[in-house]
Amino acid sequence: MEFSISPAKPGDTAALVTLLNTITEDLHRKDIQQWEYPWNPAVIAADIETHRVWLLRDGNKIVGSYSSKIQDSAPWLPESSQSAARFFYLYRIALRPELQGQGIGKQLIVHAIEQANEAKLPIYLDCWAGNEPLKRFYHGNGFQYIGDFPEEDYQISVFHLPAPDFRFL
Repeated sequence: MEFSISPAKPGDTAALVTLLNTITEDLHRKDIQQWEYPWNPAVIAADIETHRVWLLRDGNKIVGSYSSKIQDSAPWLPESSQSAARFFYLYRIALRPELQGQGIGKQLIVHAIEQANEAKLPIYLDCWAGNEPLKRFYHGNGFQYIGDFPEEDYQISVFHLPAPDFRFL
């Protein structure tokens, strides 16, 4: 398999929604309530239009994705970080179920980290607090667990990866 990562284009919306629905159905079968089902194509299209979505492709087939944006605040952001303001928020990391556990998802994470490093920003991400495999994946890729926080009617686990120290570059 030859994987590549590139920005999503408006024509990718339907294929990405199909992929996200497939992944979400798989998660729900495993009793992991990571995402709501079905995905709203308008939400995905809006993120694609604002250049927030990256796709992992195996040839022409979309097999994974992530979304990112720069944010200035979040309810779970530690008080000591509130004055630092901007951070890179990584969300909706997705990989076809049959490709999970093979180290392929790390390509998405590394790509996102490279983007955050270029912007010299720390990264924050979260997941449903009950998603133990995903929490292990984040921890195994260098993210530090911050804590669990309320989100609507459930809890999320928040992780952080500090910005690199650019003084020595």
